[in-house]
Amino acid sequence: MDDYLTKPFTERQLREVLSKWVRRAASAEPPGTPVSVAQLQGVAGQPTTSHEEISPALDLKALDSIRALQRPNRPNVLASVLRKYLDNSRESVEALRAAIRSGDPAAVQAIAHRLKSSSAQLGALAVAARCKELEQIGIRKDLVDADRVFEQLQSEYVTVCTTFRNEIAKGDPS
Repeated sequence: MDDYLTKPFTERQLREVLSKWVRRAASAEPPGTPVSVAQLQGVAGQPTTSHEEISPALDLKALDSIRALQRPNRPNVLASVLRKYLDNSRESVEALRAAIRSGDPAAVQAIAHRLKSSSAQLGALAVAARCKELEQIGIRKDLVDADRVFEQLQSEYVTVCTTFRNEIAKGDPS
């Protein structure tokens, strides 16, 4: 498969692949509608976030990287990605709680792995770290510490969700 990126990938790798495809798309578009790599680096006038406003549990570069993909006159990319995360992660957290309560280490491991990956991609490092702990607990098939780690995960998750909702609100002019 051409231009396939495996996780985790760097911003540079993503830019290289996107630049290649943007050049292809630009050559296929009629004159007068050029697309440049500069568009991948952000759009002038787009709302930016003060780094002090974000929880230290987040890697700000992850949000900035998504924000840099914004194209003019298109739906807010960051808001769309964050909404999807909020919807999917809520279900994962509930499923993780159920797996811990039912004593299912295989489910704990699988769910924690998925939530770890999506959280890390969005820079929710504290959530990803707790998920990694839960994933290891599931692998060891010893759920003794699962409740304690899950409580920590929930606390971090609430903080991340609040921050993401604030980011969405900033991007929505309505």
